[in-house]
Amino acid sequence: MNSRLTSGLFIIASVFLAGCFSYVPPDPPPNWTALLVERVPQLGDDFLRSTAMTEAKKPVLLVLGEMPDSTRHRVEATLLLNKMKAYLVKNSGGQIHVFDTSADVESYRRKRMKETMHQRFKGDIALLASRVDAKYSRRNVKIAVREVANQRNVGDVCADGFISLLRDKLVSDGMGNITFLDWDKRSEADYILGGEFSKTGLSGGGSPSGEDSRDEQRLRVTFTDAETGDVDFESSVIATSRDFAPSIWATYILSGRLEEISKDHYSSTDDYVRIEFTVVDPDSTLVRWTGSSEIAITTNKSVLYY
Repeated sequence: MNSRLTSGLFIIASVFLAGCFSYVPPDPPPNWTALLVERVPQLGDDFLRSTAMTEAKKPVLLVLGEMPDSTRHRVEATLLLNKMKAYLVKNSGGQIHVFDTSADVESYRRKRMKETMHQRFKGDIALLASRVDAKYSRRNVKIAVREVANQRNVGDVCADGFISLLRDKLVSDGMGNITFLDWDKRSEADYILGGEFSKTGLSGGGSPSGEDSRDEQRLRVTFTDAETGDVDFESSVIATSRDFAPSIWATYILSGRLEEISKDHYSSTDDYVRIEFTVVDPDSTLVRWTGSSEIAITTNKSVLYY
């Protein structure tokens, strides 16, 4: 009787002790990248509603910056930045273009400006090209193109872009016997093609008061004798008008960062992984928008994530 009782108590005690001291494996570490990707739409929508977007000249050009990761977790920072990029492009209705480098932005701006100028000054370029052809077609001249003096943009007009369009028009139409040379071969040229912005036109048309008016800005195109330096031919077009506003598209740098915050609470540790995106105006260095989100996961204190 006593032996059976002892055996029963031993079995009960064994089961009880086994339940108390059995090994419970810790939860697997979370996929931080996947969890943070889920926060991208919320942050993307916040930027799309921000004044940095609503008050900006469209399209907005975004250059991808960096996304440093100071956490001890395996987070794919580049993937998160690209996810944000894809979300903004997809949900902006064509109002956002994202580029990997500033050089890509500049190339895009020049392309768009040239397209705009071609539409706006198509007639002026055709007329000027015909006048150039009439003057030089029978002379088999060589023309070198120089960088435009007083270079600046007036509205949608880039002086170098206008000269480039004029050159393209002469070449595409096969006008006369005009040969264009690179600037480093200017010593072989008969004439130098160039231009500059000026406040008054050839007819002396300017503001009677002498004030600088948008309506009076002109682009002066010249063909200069390469040997004597005398202006052999010149013409000008109005570069600005009240009929259109300058397309100075907003250009921002989109960057981000990842950081970790850990807090002890008695028997547990709360790990916070914080994702933050920032949009900066590179010209003024002002932060135009910032958005962040934190993910807190309470874990057993003895569990370490690698």
